[in-house]
Amino acid sequence: MARPALTNRQSEVLAEIKRLARECRRMPTVRELGAALGLTSTCTTQRHLEALQRKGRIRLPRHARARGIEFVGLSHCPFCGRGGEA
Repeated sequence: MARPALTNRQSEVLAEIKRLARECRRMPTVRELGAALGLTSTCTTQRHLEALQRKGRIRLPRHARARGIEFVGLSHCPFCGRGGEA
């Protein structure tokens, strides 16, 4: 079953998560991601993350946890960038 298509903004958010993970060698916090995207509200950033989770691109922890974003369906390492997307 194909995953739902992302909007342009959702694609930007996902690309930024990957970039930050690769450059920092760890997953970004909601605040770090929001700052990188030019957002001042953590609520707006969280809404973007929830949309990506609904579309099956990331997984968020059930309980609040810093750096808890997980990629879904990647066949490569987000920290080094080797490989391709599944």
